[in-house]
Amino acid sequence: MPDDCPAYDPASAPSRQPPTYPPVMAEQGLSGVVMLVLTIDRCGRIAEARMERGSGYPEFDQAALEAAMRWRMTPAYRDGEAVTSRVRRPVRFELLEDVP
Repeated sequence: MPDDCPAYDPASAPSRQPPTYPPVMAEQGLSGVVMLVLTIDRCGRIAEARMERGSGYPEFDQAALEAAMRWRMTPAYRDGEAVTSRVRRPVRFELLEDVP
């Protein structure tokens, strides 16, 4: 991580906390996948999150975008220097069935 980036301790802070499952969607038993394109700055922060493909449900789409903006990731490196990069990340909303 570059020296001029804010201190970050991955052991004490979640780097990719999953989004909150919208309660109304859980009650209806709905699931979906949102495909995001994330711009990661040289410090590992999400500089921009945009939706490449929505789930078909605005509630999932918004929850995925909001969660992504709180994430921290390892920055890309080129020639030993941290650089801004873009990645695609799916965000899945799936309800797990209770297993007896």
